[in-house]
Amino acid sequence: AAPTKERPRMLVPAIAGIVILLLCCGLSAVGVWQLGLLPFGGTPTPIAVIDATATTETGPAGETPSAATATPVEQPENTAATEAAATANALATEEAGSADATASARDAAATAQANADSATREAIAAATADAEANTQELIAAANQKVSDAKAAPPAYGPDAGSLVHIEDGFIESIYTGVNVVDFVAEATFYTPYSRLEGSWDFGFMFRESDVNEQLRLAIESNRAWSLGNRSGEDFELIAEGEVDNLETAADSTNTLLLVATGDVGYFFLNGEFIAQLDLSARTTPGDVGVAIGLYEGDEKDGSETRYDGFALWTSEEVAVATPTTAAPPAGATTVPAPPPPPATNVNDDLLASMKSVRRDITNMGGMIDNAVNTGYVNCQNVIDTYVRVRDAPSYSNLSGVAVSAHTDYRSAINTFTNGARDMYQNCVDFIASGGGGSIPFQQWGRARQSVDQALAVLNPAIERLENSM
Repeated sequence: AAPTKERPRMLVPAIAGIVILLLCCGLSAVGVWQLGLLPFGGTPTPIAVIDATATTETGPAGETPSAATATPVEQPENTAATEAAATANALATEEAGSADATASARDAAATAQANADSATREAIAAATADAEANTQELIAAANQKVSDAKAAPPAYGPDAGSLVHIEDGFIESIYTGVNVVDFVAEATFYTPYSRLEGSWDFGFMFRESDVNEQLRLAIESNRAWSLGNRSGEDFELIAEGEVDNLETAADSTNTLLLVATGDVGYFFLNGEFIAQLDLSARTTPGDVGVAIGLYEGDEKDGSETRYDGFALWTSEEVAVATPTTAAPPAGATTVPAPPPPPATNVNDDLLASMKSVRRDITNMGGMIDNAVNTGYVNCQNVIDTYVRVRDAPSYSNLSGVAVSAHTDYRSAINTFTNGARDMYQNCVDFIASGGGGSIPFQQWGRARQSVDQALAVLNPAIERLENSM
């Protein structure tokens, strides 16, 4: 509202006139006043304010007072509107600043992301380069070991043969008879049939100290590879992966090369480096062999997996054992094998070992036949005979007919030991338990079949070698 001032008392007539005027117009003025207040609340601010104090100049008596003059008074500021405008300006300024800050933050984030992406790409490129360099170093080291090993004659082979598929849950294998820790082994395997006809596998068993005590490297027809450690009834999968260069068409070939040196191994397939291997699970000497049927369902009865070029190189001193003959217990039905005749060269040694193995395998057949007729078997004789055949020596530096004769000799040994393995193990368990139990038909039936199969390979080989000497 407009400010008020004290009215002069001498101006009663003027005031009275004003009062009369207000009385005449008061109702409508109040109505408008009130109409202006209702929607907004509070005290309205007049648009134009006239000073309510009228100033009169005193003149001579009887003169009419001069007209009242209106003095414009400065209108007070609308505080609410000012504050609202100020607030709006502040908000606008703040929003503008916020928008600028947001844009700057986005730019900074984009720059940081770009820098991070660039750093990531550089890190990946560096890591990839380091990995490739390390891989090349591994390949170079492995190739050097292969070159060094192959500079000397092989301790076994090159050998060729075949592994007959028998889908019975057992592995088919042929061993070198050479017990080593560090070696280079190589063999070429022929695909038995197309992947469309069934699954198959091949590989090496090595550092074998006893039945079901070895490391196993397997290549499967589904392009998977695996390294495992078999210890009795337990199997530990050490590593696995894939091989993209596996040939799977029927009758195609795949060459597997394994380098074993202490805790570390390397393997190649068809000349291509595949992986470095952790061999720390077994670091003691053991036999090395080629194998198929490493996984159940990977054989098809009647088929065979041929192999050739199976050879073993080692820098270790390899002792070639002389077959030993254990004296059988009283009442044994077997005929002890006589000592081999004096040998003058490696061919003579081989021939003597082949004949010794033939006698043991033949005797095992006799023991099984006798057990079928009597219902009993001398388990100690079974164990001794099996061990002699299993541990029969291998020979190297062969030539001519002796090479193929040696191949058949090792094939016959592996056929027999694979077939008679369960019967042998049953007898070991029987003696360890103090007696009791029996040998299931499946075990001795398979063992008897392996005797016939082994002799069918060994007899012609002995004859060929004798005729060549």
